[in-house]
Amino acid sequence: MDNLRRGADVPSALSILHLQGFQPFNDNVAVLKTRRRLPHWQQEGTTYFVTFRLADSMPQEKLREWQAEKDFWLRRHPCLLSKELQEEFNETFDEKLQSYLDAGYGACILADPSISWIVHESLRHFDGVRYELGWFVIMPNHVHALVRPQARYDLSKILQGWKGYTSKEINRELKKTGTVWLDESFDHIVPDRESLRAFEDYIQQNPKRAGLRQGTYVLGRGKARLE
Repeated sequence: MDNLRRGADVPSALSILHLQGFQPFNDNVAVLKTRRRLPHWQQEGTTYFVTFRLADSMPQEKLREWQAEKDFWLRRHPCLLSKELQEEFNETFDEKLQSYLDAGYGACILADPSISWIVHESLRHFDGVRYELGWFVIMPNHVHALVRPQARYDLSKILQGWKGYTSKEINRELKKTGTVWLDESFDHIVPDRESLRAFEDYIQQNPKRAGLRQGTYVLGRGKARLE
């Protein structure tokens, strides 16, 4: 249970935590840019803020509206060549998505301690081996985490591992079948230390902003410490 707070606020002093070995975004290093329904940037050695969410975490009418706006934006910016455009995309669509998620739509099965613990154990399992895990929060219908993949480990594979394993275990726990997580995830390269602190603060304050009561979320951090 080290470094885990279930349904508890974290003192603001902890917001100075840095991921061990944190490296800022480097304009001189190649970036792999991929896109499915969302654009993704990858750069070796960097830290990411990731969000993945339950399949029922957004109302269908809001999801269709959000998707249509995003598709229009992407048609106008087919290449996403600059960091500024990536930031514009994040500000325009990620912030709107977060407001939908924090509204608590769907069954919110992650509010059940037996379900959130499955996710917690999955996040921590390869910490220090395949990736370095920083702050994370398991909200009732979504998860935020700071993660830095180790060399030779791809972020998309890490996310697939988290979601694939937890899907099976959650369905087993609930004695159900079917889709648990939305296939697509959000991931943002953390460009500098100031942004790292902002993401850490966002994660720590997310339960409070969403008005959650104790016991309905899990707030924790991995093995990473101050450098």
